[in-house]
Amino acid sequence: MVKLLGERGYNKITIDNLSSGYNETVLYGKLIVGDVGDKALLRKIFEEYKPLAVIHFSAYLVVPES
Repeated sequence: MVKLLGERGYNKITIDNLSSGYNETVLYGKLIVGDVGDKALLRKIFEEYKPLAVIHFSAYLVVPES
């Protein structure tokens, strides 16, 4: 899905705290290392990038934790 958005000209931003992942896995768009629970960070991102939409995917790499 992220690749398709890029092919249509949309800029993508991924916010991840990397607690169970690696920055190398973000193949498209910009990676911002941080937590989606950080209201100040989200405010800054929304002010700077003015997103049209937000798609929230949340999961752990280990299936029983998800």
